[in-house]
Amino acid sequence: MQNAIVRAKELFIYDMRKHKLMTGIAVVVLVGAVFGAWRWYGGSQSAQEVSAPADWQMYTSETMNLSIAYDSKLTKHSDSASDVRFSMWGPTQKGQTEMYDGIIFSMRTFPTPSGTDAYIKSQEQMFKDVGTITKPLSDEILAGESVKRIQVSALGDFDIIYIPRSDTTMLEISFMTPDPTNAGFRAIVDTMLSTLRLK
Repeated sequence: MQNAIVRAKELFIYDMRKHKLMTGIAVVVLVGAVFGAWRWYGGSQSAQEVSAPADWQMYTSETMNLSIAYDSKLTKHSDSASDVRFSMWGPTQKGQTEMYDGIIFSMRTFPTPSGTDAYIKSQEQMFKDVGTITKPLSDEILAGESVKRIQVSALGDFDIIYIPRSDTTMLEISFMTPDPTNAGFRAIVDTMLSTLRLK
């Protein structure tokens, strides 16, 4: 009988230790998940940092206060110090027509005298009037900053990202990636965005 009691006590202690161990593991996993989510969703920009492929190039603009990596196959165009465009034709794209196969990725910074919120609202209304909003404005985190993003269809399907740099200065990123041959254009743009650094 005494042996049975001793054995019961040993089993109870073992179960308690096992329970504490499992609880400890669960707490560690939970804390790690919360910390990881905090880092990813803006607690630290470094969590979003992604190394660009070795054959990519880096574009840096002191005027726009940013840097971004881009695929070397893209052609870079710039009309002024406050804008830049990257583009590439896909295999079926022909002639000077609308883009139906390829990448167009544009960034520009400009003043918004009426304020950045008013500018975003005016753009939203314009797209309602002349096109179709395929995904309404949403709040996101990009390069550690709070941004607004909208998807529209107007002479092509575009994503537009609005990044207020001050109360009256806007950085606007727009891109389209029609990809009828599944060449991976959207993945290229997603990688570009992941390398964006704002100063």
